[in-house]
Amino acid sequence: MGKQVIAEDAATLDQLLSTTIAVFGLTVEPEWREEVRYFAGAIVASAKLLQTADLGDRAEPATVYLP
Repeated sequence: MGKQVIAEDAATLDQLLSTTIAVFGLTVEPEWREEVRYFAGAIVASAKLLQTADLGDRAEPATVYLP
């Protein structure tokens, strides 16, 4: 699976946020926008870090839980 580039810069992150907010019909107060942007940036940074992990062929998918 190829690596995805997510929000490489601030403008891309702002566009991603605006689109996500609109698609899900969320209401974000203007004074909260900066905090939402901060946490979205933290999530993007975590995703980028996770993408650097080479799982190789040894990784197996988790089993499916059936009650």
